[in-house]
Amino acid sequence: MGEIYRQTMIDYGGKVDIIFLDPRNLISIAAYFLKHIKAGNITFWEGFNHFFLHIKFNAVFINGRYLKDLNNYDKLIKEILYT
Repeated sequence: MGEIYRQTMIDYGGKVDIIFLDPRNLISIAAYFLKHIKAGNITFWEGFNHFFLHIKFNAVFINGRYLKDLNNYDKLIKEILYT
């Protein structure tokens, strides 16, 4: 996780906010997904599925979207920032 954080800060600086959530803190995770559902970044069902299926140690979500492959995180960030 540290490598992703450092590289993201080098590449994007203040354009990206990084939030670390403890997978044991379900209230903060629920609030995170509700925020992105309200913003229109993900649908209710996507948030529901991520909450129940993808919450685990070292899981990465970008604007509420689950990142399946950590090697492609940069591609998803660029897609979100520049489209």
